[in-house]
Amino acid sequence: MTQAIARSLIILIVLASPVAAQDQVGNLTVISNPPGTSVTLRGEYQLAGVTPVTFSQKLYGVYKLVADRGGYERYETTIVLVGDQPQTIEFSLVTKTRFKAAFRSLLIPGWGQMYNGQKWRGALYTGSAVLSLAALFVVDQDFRDKRDDYDDMLATYDSERSIAEKRRLKPILDSRQQDAYDAESSRRVFAGIAAFVWLFNVVDAAVFFPQSSYSVGGPTSISLDTGDDFDHLQVKFAVTF
Repeated sequence: MTQAIARSLIILIVLASPVAAQDQVGNLTVISNPPGTSVTLRGEYQLAGVTPVTFSQKLYGVYKLVADRGGYERYETTIVLVGDQPQTIEFSLVTKTRFKAAFRSLLIPGWGQMYNGQKWRGALYTGSAVLSLAALFVVDQDFRDKRDDYDDMLATYDSERSIAEKRRLKPILDSRQQDAYDAESSRRVFAGIAAFVWLFNVVDAAVFFPQSSYSVGGPTSISLDTGDDFDHLQVKFAVTF
């Protein structure tokens, strides 16, 4: 009789072990304000979830936590996890604003658009600014060279005492003066183009600031379960009423 009871208990323990392992809670919980934020853990393993989320694995080592949500600035932090010591990471995201986007574009063309998540648009403005500044540098150098040529010819003309020689030099002096005027006009045009690109990029970052709105019921959580030994993959979705 006693042996039969012992055998029954052993069978129950063996059958209950997989259930207990499935219900085992991991050592990291991530909570964000607002909820419904996508988070990624990068370390020995790469895991992802949507806050609020408790990862089912007991993790060890150094991990980088990255949180992304449209309309908010990215949140990043480094954490050290020890399997038997539960941790809760709680953070609030910072809202992106038009002013922050415009200020970034004022410092570096295209930075505000990239801050807004408009990477191709930002790359276009950055490239346009670089090209316009490069062109401005070239025409400015051309103006300086032609102005120096004119100044040298003017000094030669003023130092000449012969009337005949002055008459010979006067057309050359006038030609170099005209070249310097033309080069200065080109410099002003390209300076205007560079200033327009820079200013328009700032206005664009503020005016075309993306509007994003999100709502999450719940609290709602989505996470990836890979098992205690990372031997399977399961997507978990939960809503608490």
